[in-house]
Amino acid sequence: MSYYGGYMNIRRARIYAKNILENSQEITGEVISSSVNSALGDSTGISGIVSKSVWGKSIQTLANKLDPCQLTEWEKQRVTNCMISAIDKVKERMNNGDKLREDDFFKENPDGKTDAEEVFESIVIASQRESQEMKQIFYGNMLANIGFISYLNADEFNFLLKVFEKLTYRQCLLLAIFKSNTLAKINRINSFLKNSNPIVGVVDSKDVILYQEIMDLYQKSLLFNDSNIIMNIKDVIPSNLFTYGMGMNILELAEIDKITEKNERLTDKHLKDLKELTKLFIKENN
Repeated sequence: MSYYGGYMNIRRARIYAKNILENSQEITGEVISSSVNSALGDSTGISGIVSKSVWGKSIQTLANKLDPCQLTEWEKQRVTNCMISAIDKVKERMNNGDKLREDDFFKENPDGKTDAEEVFESIVIASQRESQEMKQIFYGNMLANIGFISYLNADEFNFLLKVFEKLTYRQCLLLAIFKSNTLAKINRINSFLKNSNPIVGVVDSKDVILYQEIMDLYQKSLLFNDSNIIMNIKDVIPSNLFTYGMGMNILELAEIDKITEKNERLTDKHLKDLKELTKLFIKENN
């Protein structure tokens, strides 16, 4: 099966799930698992490879254990979309030749549960609670990508997930914007972001909350300032901030920095929001 064919399966699965959730008076426990199985498609081609892989088996196990009766209609849709989006991403990565991690992540622990199942459950529950719909795609990316990277174990990822849950959608975009400074520094070129702070000297600035969000990222050690310690929001200089450490891990796992790339799972609004936010930080002479 071609990747396009696999993508069409994903679309059919989303429509299938949407119809069930909108038209059924009584939601059975098979809704989510049926949607996942539909997204995995037939047993041939890339769909077959994913469904038979340890990642595919882990996601099917989780889908079978979820009880939709305990979820609101919105939560059911979020959970289903998260899992289907992750399947789509795994198909893409496997189709490109990427290999699943080969450490103990997928191996059964003494309690009969794997680290993968624990982590997958944490991500799906987080997506279930996420009220900012624009962040939902990022959970799906995390659900897929954690199965391929091996530099984070289950405990480390769960800590990262807790931090990510507390970020606003705008903060997620800010991490992507300040990554440009990181890349500029690596390539020894000047930042295109402002080297001044619009809040300084202004009593009632419309940017106060925005700069407070930036400082929050700094206090969470997701951003690094290379000139001085930031004591308050008036010390925040966009050109001096760099996404680093766990901030870079979040970008990679959630693929927030890939918004500008062609991607069927992202909406035009993701790109529009990133562009509009970036404009607030660009130097006037750029």
